[in-house]
Amino acid sequence: MSVTEDLKARTGVRAATAAAGLSSRNAAAGDGLAATALFMEMAAGITPELVQKVGVIYQWNITQGGKTAGVWTLDLKNAPGSVYSGEAKTKPGCTLTVSDDDVVALASGKLDSMKAFMAGKLKIGGNMMLAQKLKPVFDAAKAAKTASPPASVAAPQTPTSDLKAAALFAEMAFVVDAAMVKKVNAVYQWNITKGGKTAGQVG
Repeated sequence: MSVTEDLKARTGVRAATAAAGLSSRNAAAGDGLAATALFMEMAAGITPELVQKVGVIYQWNITQGGKTAGVWTLDLKNAPGSVYSGEAKTKPGCTLTVSDDDVVALASGKLDSMKAFMAGKLKIGGNMMLAQKLKPVFDAAKAAKTASPPASVAAPQTPTSDLKAAALFAEMAFVVDAAMVKKVNAVYQWNITKGGKTAGQVG
């Protein structure tokens, strides 16, 4: 199997998530939110088993200084599962409003969700019981972060974020692993052009 065929075969479940995820990451690269990296980890942790186990659409309203600074949706109801920036496209089963710092603390286990709720740090809308199903989501995100491949694919170095190639490199970023690194054993630099001029560079 060629490298190209291998990449195509590996994108599977995460391709749609990666495509939406990187466009969101590019747009939010300068937003200063720690939650952005967390939601990328959640995206990397999505598996068919997790979707089947959780079966919920979560909308996260992330605040800073008491004001909404970002909105993310974690769709673990509609296979193959996805994470994207913005309000849920269909009605979420559970809506969570929490500060940027506190959502990271919740995911890491440093902040107990019940204590956060009782203290008013976490507001839950919709079916509150569904918030109890978040533990495997956080666990999967942690595992994805721990299992980060030795190689990485950076976002195109360009002031704009409208390159179609961005989605492709997002897919690559989510599927590169140690086995592929060993098999290919090469460094590639991609100079992406638009209108005959370099519009982005990825290495």
